[in-house]
Amino acid sequence: MQSQETPSKRRWPEVITASRGSLWTAAAVLLFDVGLDGFYLASIEICPFWFLISVVKNLIKRPGWRIAIFRISMPVLTLGIAMTNGNLQWKISDTNAERVIEACYEFRVANGRYPKTLDELVPEYLPSVPPAKHCVAGGFYYSSQDGHSSLMWSRYGFYRRIYDFDSKQWGNLD
Repeated sequence: MQSQETPSKRRWPEVITASRGSLWTAAAVLLFDVGLDGFYLASIEICPFWFLISVVKNLIKRPGWRIAIFRISMPVLTLGIAMTNGNLQWKISDTNAERVIEACYEFRVANGRYPKTLDELVPEYLPSVPPAKHCVAGGFYYSSQDGHSSLMWSRYGFYRRIYDFDSKQWGNLD
């Protein structure tokens, strides 16, 4: 006796097949926002329009409730994942920046100067230089020239936080 598939089990592959465009869009947006940039800038720009397009497409084509809900939920879920990741990345960056700053101060007390590069902190002050964010564009930028040192990292392309070691204060470049 062959087992018969229930109608609901047959419908989910149809839902996924009918929503391939939404799945590819979600993958592309998340790759950029989560993997490359570590922030949700593209999601904020793309997801509202994508949501509206999904609603209109569902109204015109009337694909069935499973496909309609799946298509509408994709931009919402994508934005939620990207925003959650972005906020987590900010917290990671703040924590890692404080660790690097403390290590720079310890280096200065021991050596009478700030390190020329962050690599000078390894392994005595830090086991390794931590990333600012866990994504491709997630490094710290450190400068120590003419007795003036600063540490910078980018929350996203146009908002960069900078720490000035002389004034012991955070500022923003953009």
